[in-house]
Amino acid sequence: MLPTPIRVALYPVFALFCLALFLFVLFPFESLKSRVSAELEQGLGGQYTVSIAKVGPAPLTGVSLKNVKIQPRKPGPEIELDRMRLKVSLLPLLWGSREIDLRVKKGKGVLSGRLLLKSEETRLDLEFDELDLSLGRLALPAGIPVAGRAHGRIELQMFPADPLRNSGRVDCEIEELRIEEGGNLMGFPMPGVTLAGAGKSPSRVEIDVVRGNWEVRKIDLMGGEIEFAATGKVYAARKAENYRMNLKGSFQASPAAEEKLPFFPLIQNQKTEGKYPFFITGRLSRPSIRIGEFKVPI
Repeated sequence: MLPTPIRVALYPVFALFCLALFLFVLFPFESLKSRVSAELEQGLGGQYTVSIAKVGPAPLTGVSLKNVKIQPRKPGPEIELDRMRLKVSLLPLLWGSREIDLRVKKGKGVLSGRLLLKSEETRLDLEFDELDLSLGRLALPAGIPVAGRAHGRIELQMFPADPLRNSGRVDCEIEELRIEEGGNLMGFPMPGVTLAGAGKSPSRVEIDVVRGNWEVRKIDLMGGEIEFAATGKVYAARKAENYRMNLKGSFQASPAAEEKLPFFPLIQNQKTEGKYPFFITGRLSRPSIRIGEFKVPI
């Protein structure tokens, strides 16, 4: 029989071996794959189907997903992620909250950070580098097929029952942004157009969230066929559809962009010093958009 000190030292080794055997050999990952797909589909509002090629363990309490395909239920382009890793912290579960470490890889782009989900509060702390902006299609209205790359950070603390307590910051630099051909904007079919690219001035988005109000310090899209700049404020309300906007800015387009975009003939007389001034006011559910003196019929 082995001496007692050796036996005591071997117990943790045997426990780790059993844990590894369970995780890598016996754990029902095929069943977990279906469950994770269903949870992701529910989180995306039921508008997408999610398929996962392979599910495996990540260190400790994590799971690794490979070749995740997100396909809209209506006709539209598919989004494919090379790898997604989710890790759940165990201690917060004792207090009824979920803390998730997240890492998503698509091509060269990486999105990583932490999500804290409570019944009354949601916190996001995300960083991204060379992020593929086609992922933005999951959040934007249908018909706007965006693509491009960006890097930056998002920190938000949100209270669904009391939006006036929301706070945070969005700060990112856009390396490239374009709308691909086949989109639809306010009823107009959209050809492919570049909104941001390499230029003398970087394209940036800087937004502060203070007491629920979204203070748009800067939205500058430079170096594309259409250059765009905006500032202003979005005032919070108890319901999202009642948020009120007060945004202003201007945009200018290259001659080629003015020729291929169908709405420019309608606003040609609104140009001032080579730029089109615009104002966006009203509720989020019923915005009022003016370009110069022309009111956009929406």
